[in-house]
Amino acid sequence: MLLVAYEAKKQYIPAKPDTVTKVSVVKAEATGAKTITVTLNGALADTSKLNATVSRGSTAMTVTPKWNETKNQVALTLDTKMTEGTYTVKLEAVKDGGLTVDKGTADVTVQNEKITKIEFVNASETVAQGEKVKIAFKALNQYNEQSDLSASRFNIVTSPELGAQSSGSEQAITINIFKAVNNTPALLVRDQLFAVTIMAPDNTAQASKTFKVGDRQSVAKVELGDIKMPSSKTQLEAGDTATIAYKAYDQYGFEVADLKTLRDGTSTYNTGANGLKTGTTVDSNGLQVDNGFDFYDDEDGDNRPELKIFTNDVDENTFQVEQELNLTVVAHQSGATASKKVKLNAPKIPYEVSFGSFNSTIAWGTTTFTCRSS
Repeated sequence: MLLVAYEAKKQYIPAKPDTVTKVSVVKAEATGAKTITVTLNGALADTSKLNATVSRGSTAMTVTPKWNETKNQVALTLDTKMTEGTYTVKLEAVKDGGLTVDKGTADVTVQNEKITKIEFVNASETVAQGEKVKIAFKALNQYNEQSDLSASRFNIVTSPELGAQSSGSEQAITINIFKAVNNTPALLVRDQLFAVTIMAPDNTAQASKTFKVGDRQSVAKVELGDIKMPSSKTQLEAGDTATIAYKAYDQYGFEVADLKTLRDGTSTYNTGANGLKTGTTVDSNGLQVDNGFDFYDDEDGDNRPELKIFTNDVDENTFQVEQELNLTVVAHQSGATASKKVKLNAPKIPYEVSFGSFNSTIAWGTTTFTCRSS
C-alpha cells in the first residue's frame, strides 16, 4: 500500500522545464498588488545572465526579482502598489552571458487593488472587559493576498456605538470594553452581545461578527522576542536602555495592549547577573514598577506599551566582564512564564594608562598631549 501511494504521488511531480539559451516571454500577469510574474519558455542555467525590468509608459519602476526553483519563472515585486493601467515587462540578456532574447517584452494590464474579502482573525468570540481590547481582521485583495491598507482606511461601526479606535498601521481596532461596562448608564454588561461591522473602501467587501462580553481582562500568556538596542549600538552595556519585543495575551486569546493591565497582570524579574537598576517606583495607578525591567508607556507609536530594561550606570563597582541577564515575565492569570537571556557587555574602561617618551618642555596652559592606553 505504501509503495502504491508513493508511486501515485510521483506521478503528480511536474516535469522540470528544459534549459534554454534563446529566451522568450510565454506569459506575464499581475499576481499581487505589487507583483508581476513572468513565465519563460524554459529554464535558465544562470538567472544572473538575464535582466528583467518593468516600466509604466516612460517611467522605469524599481523592482526586486525572485526566481522560482526551476528558474523558468520570476516574480518582479515593485516598491509601490500598481495602479490601473498598462505595465511593460522587458527582458535583456547580459552581454557575453550566453543568452539571446527572442520575444522579450510583454504588456500587463492592471487594475487598482480591490478588497474582495474581510475575515476576523481573533481566537475567541468572547472579549474581556479591558481598556484596550484589540479586535483584528484580515482584508484580502483580488490576488488573495492580505492588503497593507490599515484599519483607518475602512468604515468600521459597532452596535451599540462603543467609540472604536481604528489603527493607522495595522488591520485592527481597539475598544474600551471596561469603560462601556462601567459607564453610567452602562453600554454593555457581562454576557451581552455586541456587533462589529467592517466595510472596505468603495464598499467592495464587508464582514460582521458578534462578540460577547466576558470577565475583567487579565494576562494569561506572554511571548518574548528580540531585544532592540539603543540607536547606533550593537551590544548592551552599562548605562543603556533597551526594549524587548513581546506579545501578551488575555484569557480569551486577545492581545493585551493596556499598560495598567500589563503592570497589574504580570511580574518581571531578573535571575541573572546583577546588572540592572534596582528598586521600584509607584505609578499613578498605585502599581509597583520595577526600575530595571518592566512595562512602560508606548514610545514608538504602535499603540502597545514598551517592555524596557535599564542597566546600571558605570562606576567603580561596575561589572568588568561580560555577564548574562536572565529576564522573566510571569503572567498572573495562568502562572505561565516567558524568559529571555540577554548578554551584558563589560564597559570599555582602560585598565592602564601610560605616557610615551616626551623630551619637549610643557608650557603653562598646554592642554593637548599624545598618550596611549592599554
